[in-house]
Amino acid sequence: MSYDHRRHFRIKYPPEDRPTLEVDSLSFPVVDLSESGLKFVTSLKFKPALRQEIKGILNFIDYSQQAIDGKVVRLIGDFVMLNFRQPIPLNRLRLEADRLIARYGGVQQAKIHE
Repeated sequence: MSYDHRRHFRIKYPPEDRPTLEVDSLSFPVVDLSESGLKFVTSLKFKPALRQEIKGILNFIDYSQQAIDGKVVRLIGDFVMLNFRQPIPLNRLRLEADRLIARYGGVQQAKIHE
């Protein structure tokens, strides 16, 4: 039996409805998001290292933005997992969950390494 030991609820985004992470004038799709971190898809133009500090702007579908500052904690293929220094507001996650529920009838919670 497998258990997911995450401390925070993590929203998994459908590919067509993902926010983007802007770092150094480059934009990357966000696969999933929680209060404490996110997973994004990187490109050949930006290959961060484990424990690298990253500052950027999280651009949501509703055009709102959230500054983020974090550290790379895991690299798997083209996926980068980032832990934030300061959590993003829980009400921002609630807005995202409500938007996805209204559009898709539910919210998928991401599982480890999904």
